Amino acid sequence: MNPGRVQTGSRARRAALGLFLVLFVWFCAEFFFLEPNRLQVNRETFYLPGLGGGSEGVSLAFVTDLHLRRPGRLHHLMEEEIAAFSPDLILLGGDYFTWLTRTETLAGYLGRFEAPGGVYAIQGNWEYKVRMTGNRLSSLLAEQGIRLLVNEHLIIRTRGASFVLLGLDDPYTGHSDFYNTFLKVPGELPQVLLAHSPEIFRKAQRWGVHLVLAGHTHGGQMNFPLIGPLWLPPGSRQTVAGRFRLDETWLYVSRGVGTSIIPARLRCSPELVLITLKDSSFDLDAGTGRDPQSAEQRQGLDGAAGEDQHPEAAADTLG
Repeated sequence: MNPGRVQTGSRARRAALGLFLVLFVWFCAEFFFLEPNRLQVNRETFYLPGLGGGSEGVSLAFVTDLHLRRPGRLHHLMEEEIAAFSPDLILLGGDYFTWLTRTETLAGYLGRFEAPGGVYAIQGNWEYKVRMTGNRLSSLLAEQGIRLLVNEHLIIRTRGASFVLLGLDDPYTGHSDFYNTFLKVPGELPQVLLAHSPEIFRKAQRWGVHLVLAGHTHGGQMNFPLIGPLWLPPGSRQTVAGRFRLDETWLYVSRGVGTSIIPARLRCSPELVLITLKDSSFDLDAGTGRDPQSAEQRQGLDGAAGEDQHPEAAADTLG
């Protein structure tokens, strides 16, 4: 046996093992620590018929799927971004809990959210898992100045604009009730529907909703190269994350803030959505016969999931 060849083979194995360990440490760091704390701020504009108001529009901050264990740098950064945006309303899309969430910690954090037009919330499937729904959750949120909407609606009037805000109870667990939610909704006002999961998109379109805001999917949470998400909630494969349109109804699905089951993200950053609503008369593309989205960009239900490149949409990534 050649001693030199044995020594060379041993060095090669050590080098390969060292490279594997480096890649493994990097992967774990990215998977469990870096990506879950890399907040992406997406700015979206939607034009609604009959909204009214001026060219500045109405501003909304949309936060969903907090799954709060304890507030950290990610959550403080999100607070700062919301404060800088100074929205007229803050909308919370459900799934505030995990098995490890302490109620007083969650209440203390949500109490930091303030907006002149109010803070409104709905229930997600995790609220049903941990049995914190209905009056229990409503009381908890009310103490922080937040109104819980459970299959009901209210009329928002701000900055000279008016629209109906509808809060649908969790569709994923079978608690949504379109009839009661839409009961006595004034037909002349545009409608913004807050729903935890996007599976109700087609039904919302049939009910004449102009904009649906949803979460639940976490954008897949762990998106592996070539494979994609390992698991997605039923009914959401075609609306995983981003902006979609079905006739005159828009849907935006947020990737959410937190994680569930596995505290990790891969190629799927946490997301804060800052939205501006404007009257359709301010849409520069209206009347030109041109859809603001090209055929390639348009993401109908038969298209692949992703983010639309609307001219007024921008994304900022904050490490």
